[in-house]
Amino acid sequence: MGGTPEAWSEVLRMTDAMLSCAESGAWDELSELERQRRSKLETFFSRPVDPAEAELVREYITELLELDQRIIAMGESAQQALLGEASQITRGRRAETAYRQNSK
Repeated sequence: MGGTPEAWSEVLRMTDAMLSCAESGAWDELSELERQRRSKLETFFSRPVDPAEAELVREYITELLELDQRIIAMGESAQQALLGEASQITRGRRAETAYRQNSK
């Protein structure tokens, strides 16, 4: 990644795209973006941060964490919804099985 502002603008752009994916339920695309973003972050943090840019990097990290928390919350909500749907399907199958067994 290039200089700090340029590097972080790309990371934040990717994070915004991840947020959009979460909002639309595009979880596979979000996962791929997260993988790419992680690679960029690993590259960025493989070198020491210039002390003159430390405060700026702290602000970027804070913004990144806030966006990540929103994405995580949406993912957890979607997961709970899927678990609820799966539970209803399981109950329906059990009811169908019980009905068939009792109707013989």
